[in-house]
Amino acid sequence: IIGSLFMSTYLLADSIDCKNPINTRETQICENRALEMLKDKINKQVEEISKELIRYMGKKSADEFFKIQKEWLKFVKKQCLHERTLYGRGSIGGITQITCEQYLYKQRIEYLKTSYQSSM
Repeated sequence: IIGSLFMSTYLLADSIDCKNPINTRETQICENRALEMLKDKINKQVEEISKELIRYMGKKSADEFFKIQKEWLKFVKKQCLHERTLYGRGSIGGITQITCEQYLYKQRIEYLKTSYQSSM
């Protein structure tokens, strides 16, 4: 039963037009897709920066960078979960959490681009 439920949700997600979601559930699915793309982008960026830090500054610098990144991820989770609680148990809370994460990921991507990648 769980497998078929997962499969039907997966098939539903593939059939959604994210340019014109028709309800809150579709909006949430589309916003999740966008967030996953940002997560992929930042993961690649972090990997690239880490390689450059090892190359130019040494492993200790890369390890410190990873530690900072882990703390940032904890911050994002706490911040956006808090924003979600402002909406109680309503469906808009989930969308609020996702858009909060998107916003913070976009900021972090730009920060890493200007602070790390331009200096190496």
